[in-house]
Amino acid sequence: MRLLEVETRWQPDERRRPRWVHYGSSISQGRGAASPSTAWHALVAESAGWDLTSLALGAACHMQPMTARLMRDLPAEVLTACVGINSQALGSLGPETFTAAVIGFVRTVRERHPVTPLMMMSTIYAPDRESVAGPSGLTIEDCRARTARAVELLRAAGDLHVHYLDGLKIFGPSDAELMLEPLSIERLHPGPAGHHLFAERFLDHLGMVPSLIARVSA
Repeated sequence: MRLLEVETRWQPDERRRPRWVHYGSSISQGRGAASPSTAWHALVAESAGWDLTSLALGAACHMQPMTARLMRDLPAEVLTACVGINSQALGSLGPETFTAAVIGFVRTVRERHPVTPLMMMSTIYAPDRESVAGPSGLTIEDCRARTARAVELLRAAGDLHVHYLDGLKIFGPSDAELMLEPLSIERLHPGPAGHHLFAERFLDHLGMVPSLIARVSA
């Protein structure tokens, strides 16, 4: 038996929804979710009524200038990023460069999104890497602290539309049982139930940023 023909029908989505651009790693790409539509950022978009553009890829998210320019050039009412995990694991950024990379990434995006709400989130709980130095000497705890410091410096310089979100508030030590990988394998990704919890908490924390809600609702 052979398949000889496939017919598809499609209809464009005419809805005008707030545009959300998110940047991240395999954690944001959806590894561990039961399906693409149940990855945490897809669940957030569906619940909030947002039009999602995902710039998340496995083993990526090293705050490359080319990705910052892409994010800069895309239309968006809200911008978010989850950074740190692969920079630590692969050693692409070190103690002297990580904070500067976050600042440079945000400043590039700001060239065309000067007041768009931008949430910089540090990586979620990574039990096997929290206090273990990667190839460049950074631990995950270091990456969180340096992401927070970068946002602090940006806000002190006048960018009051950039915000920091601690990844442990979204998926922390008490949630380790919901991770995809078993104890015998390095644990990095939420499993199916973890993605639902991730989405719920992420939405709750976005709701705590008045400027974001005002911009998206406008």
